[in-house]
Amino acid sequence: AETALGERTGAAIALDIQSGEVLALVSHPTYDLNNLSPFIPRKIFDAINERGAWLNRAVQLSYPPGSTFKLITTIAGMRNGMIDADTSHDCQGMHRVGNRVFRFHSRSGHGETDLPEAIEGSCNVFYYTEGLEIGIDLLSAEAKRFGLDQKTGIEVPFETSRLVVPSKAWKKEQGIGGWMPGDTANTAIGQGFLLQSPLQMATTIASI
Repeated sequence: AETALGERTGAAIALDIQSGEVLALVSHPTYDLNNLSPFIPRKIFDAINERGAWLNRAVQLSYPPGSTFKLITTIAGMRNGMIDADTSHDCQGMHRVGNRVFRFHSRSGHGETDLPEAIEGSCNVFYYTEGLEIGIDLLSAEAKRFGLDQKTGIEVPFETSRLVVPSKAWKKEQGIGGWMPGDTANTAIGQGFLLQSPLQMATTIASI
């Protein structure tokens, strides 16, 4: 995991899916513990601070989880009878929601795409379409069923509580307007208001 991250900023986590044991938990940028003993020189402290290396990105920070969340959207649809393996949509590289156009990274699109292909190709258009049909209430409920609204309780300090599973009520509480269809489309692909730690999404994938 250390080698794979190289000089990049990010985190990598490996879990044993049978026991939940943490096999690897890596955060970059990092620092050499030898430089902190027997005391921390100001120059070393400042250098680590400037690089943001004090933070454990695997557990202390939260981000929009992106396409990993599409599996939650899939499960929400399947559990509520809205998606099965034969469900398909024509992906032309964009999807219009009201007066807004949501684009896919492939401008030409995937063409007719069924569920297995949508998962394999991470097809945004498929999930925009399905997310809008499923609705934010069911998407939020499924995310919470996987525990994405609460800490994992891992025995590592400073696990973030800044976890957001958005809903109509949540947006109203934040005072940022009513829930819009575009919010649902963004949530379905793991973007928008969603915030999760890398550890949260690792436990989600391990559960699946």
